[in-house]
Amino acid sequence: MTIGKITISKLEAMAISVYLTNYRGDKASLLDKHAQYVKWFEPYTALNNLSQADLARALLIGYDVEVEYKAGDWVAVDWFDNGLGIYKVVGVESNGEVVIDNGDLNNNPGNKFIQHATPEEIKAEKERQLWDKLGRKVGEFKVGDVRITRRGSVTRTYFTNEADNEYREGHLIGFYPAESFVSFEEGEEE
Repeated sequence: MTIGKITISKLEAMAISVYLTNYRGDKASLLDKHAQYVKWFEPYTALNNLSQADLARALLIGYDVEVEYKAGDWVAVDWFDNGLGIYKVVGVESNGEVVIDNGDLNNNPGNKFIQHATPEEIKAEKERQLWDKLGRKVGEFKVGDVRITRRGSVTRTYFTNEADNEYREGHLIGFYPAESFVSFEEGEEE
């Protein structure tokens, strides 16, 4: 069995860094003091959360710093049994667990991998949500949609393949869906 890097909190990493800076990188000294002290004081209080073994592992093998999330962040969650999803963080519980816009990530412990979403993933998810509100697939145009191109031209959609091409090629800045048209003449009696 191989033992790899440990993941520690940002505060624990800062405490280690401050100690090593103040004591010229003396890892042995840090380990000795950690074994002797019942409780660390400022600026090293975060070390109180680490066992002797975990501190040794961090110093000798290496460590990663926990990624911190906050409400409003976008995360990419790889549900190992259900593919990738992009979600907005709506909150973080006191224990650091992330709550996303479709529920708590803790419902499937050990069955996911979470990281910050890339700008491309965020853009694609926001766009998917916009199309979803219309009840359409991403890039699905209908006859009657009014398209606006990057050059400022406004065109009504008669042929959806033409609109699809403009969309795929990035020529559109937006469109007015046919469903949003309000008719003042429907329902009038003659």
